[in-house]
Amino acid sequence: MATTYTASAAKTFTRIELLKTQIRVALLRSTDINGGTLDRVMLGIDNRWIQKIDVWALDKSKLCRAQLAMQIDWKEHEGKLAIGRATVMIDERWSNDTAIEVQEAIRLFDSFSRAKGLRREWTIGYVSWVDRDEINKKLGFVRADPVKWAGSTEELEFQIPELSEFRVGCRLVTD
Repeated sequence: MATTYTASAAKTFTRIELLKTQIRVALLRSTDINGGTLDRVMLGIDNRWIQKIDVWALDKSKLCRAQLAMQIDWKEHEGKLAIGRATVMIDERWSNDTAIEVQEAIRLFDSFSRAKGLRREWTIGYVSWVDRDEINKKLGFVRADPVKWAGSTEELEFQIPELSEFRVGCRLVTD
């Protein structure tokens, strides 16, 4: 039997609010980030400074075995706004206003990292046109050391049809 979605079941969000919701949910479900720090990440997104958010699952040797990766294409975002697509309508396929793709990437990352007893850390990456040190100072963040991988990886990436400027994926060490 086919599922029918009614107009009353649909919700409308601004693109930026829906984008922030996906990132907020992913960080809250996959890290121990606190509210104040999460607010600073959201400020970085509001200002279009942050382009990439990664959650890393590290072993006891500090080698990465899994990554939950989120990336924002700000040029595409601005393009959507320029053609009048400032809002996005979602339906009940989005559980708690979270895209199926985001839920699946979190589930995969979480199950893999829990099964292997991995410690989690997160980092952000800025757009190329900002002074990283200045923005770190404004947001209260510090430079992170580069991540070293434990081996070769396989990657799964999702693009959300309703929010095409946002990509989420999971990368796992396969050996």
